[in-house]
Amino acid sequence: MVTVAGVALLAGAAIVPRVAAVRAGGRMVDIGLDPTLIPTTAIAFATDNGLRDRMYNDLEVGAYLTWEGWPRYRVFQDPRINGYSSDFHALLKRDDLSRREWDALLAGFGVTTALVTYPDLNPRAAFFDPERWALVYRAADGLVFVARRPELAALAARAEIPVTFAFARATGVEPRALDTRPAGSPVTDCEWQRRLGDFFAEAHEDLLALNAYRNARAKPGCLDAPALLLTRMALGDAALRLRDPASAAEAYAGIDLPRAHSNRALALLALGQVQEALDEARRAQALDPRDPDAQVAERLARERLARPGR
Repeated sequence: MVTVAGVALLAGAAIVPRVAAVRAGGRMVDIGLDPTLIPTTAIAFATDNGLRDRMYNDLEVGAYLTWEGWPRYRVFQDPRINGYSSDFHALLKRDDLSRREWDALLAGFGVTTALVTYPDLNPRAAFFDPERWALVYRAADGLVFVARRPELAALAARAEIPVTFAFARATGVEPRALDTRPAGSPVTDCEWQRRLGDFFAEAHEDLLALNAYRNARAKPGCLDAPALLLTRMALGDAALRLRDPASAAEAYAGIDLPRAHSNRALALLALGQVQEALDEARRAQALDPRDPDAQVAERLARERLARPGR
């Protein structure tokens, strides 16, 4: 039989660790949610950018959003399914809605932003027409779309990703590059190409990435200095992966960063420009004496220079 003293002892044993957790910055009560089940980073993106007032969300994440955000934020749907009409359920169960049908559904509820979870499987990823919606967040935990509205244009200009999606029941969701910039996108053509290059590089389509980066650089002055630097570095990296040392050496030329110098040194070695490669390796080491690629390039250059009749 458990005594009052025993109950008190057990309660104390449970509370003491929670007090210690609070002192360390944790919560007194921790419900122990599995972080892999909640798209916390995607939700944080939506919250930080003020996107939750009229945001669509999938049923699976609705309970968490209600617990975490109500009444400050609206929730589109949650597992209290008996509170929704049968017509509503019928539409949301379909995986074959046209993009116009989907737009009409969301417009009827005044939705201007959307959080889509399970992005590799969720057919709704393919329902958003890029002419009317901008994809501004894409990661393993979810997708965030914003409507092409004036108040959301600054976010789209800063974060829009040139990707749309297709869905098939047999294969799931497939990301597809948007080669042509949608008419309503505030992103410039050259920046669109730079972002396309990043998408292709992530997909290991290095030849497509190389061409996109070249297109991004084609118009002088179109990219600002930070974007141009990113483009040149990414172009050089793609060229090296494609074993195109000439394009890599040209892309890295004049960039005063350790990786640019060491990669250019390796490219120049492949082109047989040994002294120039040694100079680049030394520049890299002057900036970062522990750069392993620069050390390798310097050693190879010295060995070649020491060969008789090289």
